[in-house]
Amino acid sequence: MATRADVTPTTSSAGQTRRWASGRELSLLERFAFAYGGALHPAVPFLRILPVAVDTNVLLGALVRAATGRKTDLLDAATLGLIRIYVGETVPAEVERNLSYRAEQARVPVTSLERTWTEQLRPLLRIVDTAAVDHPGLIRIAERHPPDRPTAVLSLFIGARLTWSTDRDLRDEGYAERLNLEIVIAAQKVGEFDLSAHLALDISSETIGAAGRALMRAIDRPGTERTVALLVLVLVAGALTVALIKDADRVTQTAARIAEEGVEALREISRYRGQAGAQIPAIPAPPTSEPLPMRLAHALAAAPAPLSVDEIAEVLEATGSKVDRAEVEATLRAYPMFVRGPHGLQLGTW
Repeated sequence: MATRADVTPTTSSAGQTRRWASGRELSLLERFAFAYGGALHPAVPFLRILPVAVDTNVLLGALVRAATGRKTDLLDAATLGLIRIYVGETVPAEVERNLSYRAEQARVPVTSLERTWTEQLRPLLRIVDTAAVDHPGLIRIAERHPPDRPTAVLSLFIGARLTWSTDRDLRDEGYAERLNLEIVIAAQKVGEFDLSAHLALDISSETIGAAGRALMRAIDRPGTERTVALLVLVLVAGALTVALIKDADRVTQTAARIAEEGVEALREISRYRGQAGAQIPAIPAPPTSEPLPMRLAHALAAAPAPLSVDEIAEVLEATGSKVDRAEVEATLRAYPMFVRGPHGLQLGTW
């Protein structure tokens, strides 16, 4: 079972021993998020991983930017583990079919796009087999443009505000919106802050204040440092060290200047986090009237680790959905989108 939410976690918490079905280890953020009980307590906002769904054109746009050396907030945030990118089962093949055309459009060698796709982008995608999902909400897209159906299915799991597409069929029918970089950047700010605050929890409130203030100064600066750098605040013997940021000296000096402000700093960072967090759309749990597969997919979409059947049932119960565990088990087995690994179930392959 997961570590209880009222226990301060460490990297040795239960989540560290779990792996995704592919054998990949949990990221640092996923281990911390799991240990804090976010998997079993959806109302806990601390260290949340933001699930998003994207279609082929959004990926191709990000791919061209990355291949030509330009900043790509979407990929940066996904690489850091702050957001999780889901795609329908048809999307990877669609991307590959369009690489030559996009290379010609962007006037870049197709080999550059292929390399960036294989090495940087494709490994970030969680591919969901949506073919078996049936829902009345899919009638509109099935009648208008059936190839968009997989992305529409994902929209039913996580909401239209977090489903991003340039496709007018999806947007006109209310399944998706345009890529929203403000949401991506807000997720980065909140995730980076939460991770930093976690690493300070065992020290003191004064040091948490210093860490948060330092983080604000770092990620609010204009330029690439704002989103590319992941701040890891490691506290040893009361000294604050900032790692993996280009201008570490500046952040350390800032932290030192405000290290004595204590409670006032905590209030300020709380307001700051609230402001950034307010830009991130809520992902409300589906009502109990929704089919069980939809509720299960929603529960697993942002789960920081593979979950057991009992843990999934706990998530549903925490959102007011009383279920029979045997029914949960049968439904999980009936849909290919639910992937079973040695340490539990997940949504999609990765």
